[in-house]
Amino acid sequence: MPALTDKIFFPISIFDLNVALAVFRFVLVSAVGACFAIYAKYGGEYAKSIGWIRSAGYRAMVRTFLSILKRKNAPASVMWVLVVGFFITFAANFLDKGISNFVTPAFRLIPLGTEVVSSQQVMSDGAMFFGWSFIVPNNGNVTHTMEKALNSSLAIPNPREGEVYIPVISSNPTTTCTDYEITFWEFTVRNGTCGKVDMFLGGYVGLVDPVPTSIIPRSSNRVGFLMALPPDEEAYSVFGNLLSAGVSYGEEIPGCDIKEDRRSVQMAINHDARISRTATTKCLLDSGNFTVLAITSTRFIGYRTNSSGDSLSLPDPALGKLFYGCVYATITILQFKQNKDVVDKFGNYPSRDGEVYGESVYIRLEYSPVPTNETVAPLSTKNMMMDNMAVADYMARLGSNYFADFKKGLLFIQYDVKKRELGLEVPLWVLLAAGIIMVVSMCVWLWTRRFVGPPHTSSIYSIIRAELGSKSNAPVPRIMRFSYQPLMFEGIKLLPDKTETLPEDIKLL
Repeated sequence: MPALTDKIFFPISIFDLNVALAVFRFVLVSAVGACFAIYAKYGGEYAKSIGWIRSAGYRAMVRTFLSILKRKNAPASVMWVLVVGFFITFAANFLDKGISNFVTPAFRLIPLGTEVVSSQQVMSDGAMFFGWSFIVPNNGNVTHTMEKALNSSLAIPNPREGEVYIPVISSNPTTTCTDYEITFWEFTVRNGTCGKVDMFLGGYVGLVDPVPTSIIPRSSNRVGFLMALPPDEEAYSVFGNLLSAGVSYGEEIPGCDIKEDRRSVQMAINHDARISRTATTKCLLDSGNFTVLAITSTRFIGYRTNSSGDSLSLPDPALGKLFYGCVYATITILQFKQNKDVVDKFGNYPSRDGEVYGESVYIRLEYSPVPTNETVAPLSTKNMMMDNMAVADYMARLGSNYFADFKKGLLFIQYDVKKRELGLEVPLWVLLAAGIIMVVSMCVWLWTRRFVGPPHTSSIYSIIRAELGSKSNAPVPRIMRFSYQPLMFEGIKLLPDKTETLPEDIKLL
C-alpha cells in the first residue's frame, strides 16, 4: 500500500494541469456560492444581500464590513458571515495555486525491448580503448561513474532522441571459483584449490642477489611485504614498474592478467597526498566462463626519521636518505558462468578470437581528491577495498552483456531501451485532499440546486429579469437594456426617483 507521501505520476503537460486546476477552482467557487445560497434561504433578511455583495468582489465585502463596524446598523451575525465569507472566498480562489506548488515535473521510462549496440573504438595505451578513463569525485560512487560511462557517446554513438539506454545486468551472477592460491613472486600468501593468482612487480625478479623480505599478515585477506633493496639505480627502478596480477585455472588456456594504472607509479611525497586509481578487465575462458579482475593501487614515499632498532638501515648515512617506497594495492577476482540467455539470443558472439589477453583493460577510474584546509584527504584503505569489490561486482553483473573485441576495435553492449515519457508528479496526500474537496463541493452544489433553488441560487440580475417577466405579457430578453437615470430595465423603473421619499423603515448598510 503506497504511503501518503508517495508521488503519483501523470503523463500530462503543464497546460493539462492548468485546465484541471481551473475545473477544480470552478467547482470550489460554485460550492462557496452554494453555501451562501443556503444562508440566503435560512439566514434572515440580510442574508441574500451578503451573497450579492460577495459576488461583487473583495473590495465590496471589505467596504460593507467597515460600514457595519462603523455604523453598527446590522446584527453581529451579519458581520461574522462577511468575515468568514471573505476568507472562504479567498481560499476558494487561491487554493488551486497552493496545489500547484506541490506538483513537480517528472518522467517515467516505458520499456521498448533490448538492443545490442556495437561501437567502433580507437585503441590507446596497448589493449585499451581510447577515452575509457574516468574521474570519480571525492567520496563518489564508482558504480554510478561506470553507469555514466556506459551511457555516454563512447558506447552509444547514435542514440535515438527520447530513448534511454540502460545496460542489462544480472542480479546474481553464478560464481564458479572462490578458493584461489595467491603468490607474491615466490612467496605463497595463501593456498587454494580452483585457481592460482600470481602477483609481482616487474623488474624485481631481475635482481641478482636475493633480498630479505618480511611477510606481515594483516588479516585473512590482507598481507604486507617489507623488502630492503640496495641503494643502486637498478633497485630503485623496481618502483617504476607496474604491479601485475595474473589468474590461471590449471590447464585451461588462456588465463587473465591485469596491471595497475601506469600513472600510479608517480609517487606522492607523503601519505596524505596519495591518489588512488582503479583498472578493471574481463576475460573469456575456453570453458565459456568469464573472469573479472579489478586492481586499485596507490603509491607514496614515507621518509624515515629514525632507523635505530630497525632491521632497515644504511651502512653509511652519507650514501643517501632512507625512505619507504610504499605500494598499496587491493585486487578482486571473480569467475562466473556465461549468461545462457545472452548466448541463446545473440549466438556465441563475441568469441575469444577477438580478445587480446594479457593486458586488456576495459575501464580505468581515478579518484579526484578535494582539498580541505589546504590538505588533501586520501581515500581510506577500507574504501579502496570496498570500491574495488564494487567495480569487480558491477563488471561481473554486466557479464557477457558487455564485451570488447580489442583486435577489431569493437565494443558490444546490450541495453534495455526505454522511452522517456514526460509528465507531472503529485503527492498522494495532495491528490486525496483535492479529490475529497471536489466530491464534497459537488455534493453541496448539487444539493443546493435540488433543494434550495431560485431565487436563493440566482443573481440579482436573474431575479429582476424573472420579476419583469412575470409582470409582462411579452418575453423578457436574456440581455436587457439598462439606464441609470432613472434606474430602468427595458424601460421599467426599478426604484423611485431622487425627488421621491424613501420609506422610513429602509436601513442602509
